[in-house]
Amino acid sequence: SYWFIALAISLLITSQFLKEKEEFYRVSQSASSFRIPAEEYVTLYGELKAFPEIGTDESILTLETHFLEIGQQKIPVHFFTRLNVKGDLKQLNWGDHISVSARVFSIRFNRNFFPNSMEDYVLSKKIHFNGSCKSAQMVSVEQGTSWIWKLIGQWRNKIRAAIEKKYTNEKGLLNPKGVFLEATLLGEQGKLDTV
Repeated sequence: SYWFIALAISLLITSQFLKEKEEFYRVSQSASSFRIPAEEYVTLYGELKAFPEIGTDESILTLETHFLEIGQQKIPVHFFTRLNVKGDLKQLNWGDHISVSARVFSIRFNRNFFPNSMEDYVLSKKIHFNGSCKSAQMVSVEQGTSWIWKLIGQWRNKIRAAIEKKYTNEKGLLNPKGVFLEATLLGEQGKLDTV
């Protein structure tokens, strides 16, 4: 009987995974229905679903997008966008409702005879689109998050400041120990490629 329970659980998990994968591809392929111009800036409105990941000269935002503004038309949507924004956005917090002017791209995977592991990574993160923004000044907070997320954000920024104070080298860059500490304590991997 345990074998049947294990089989039923594994079938349930597999069916849920396949359902989520199908939903992910449906949303990802629907860019044409939103008519997102490939090289033009559009305005995204939504809620941050993670604290900003602060890199050397950019911030990475994970935005649950609720509205898309193209020209004068504001379209209700629902998808997740990973945005690379030039500049430092450590003042933003998880749960902030923001607007950002960005270029949005569909995620394309290189495929050959073998499955691309990035597809499963992107699926697990529920990222439907990538985006880029040339300046942090093009991001504005429409509505702040709750006090608890603000408190956690302040705590994270104090940890980051302490790490940067102790482990910044004479060139003004974090040394490998500082980069490792930020990645470990804050989950920020944006500077790992510099070591």
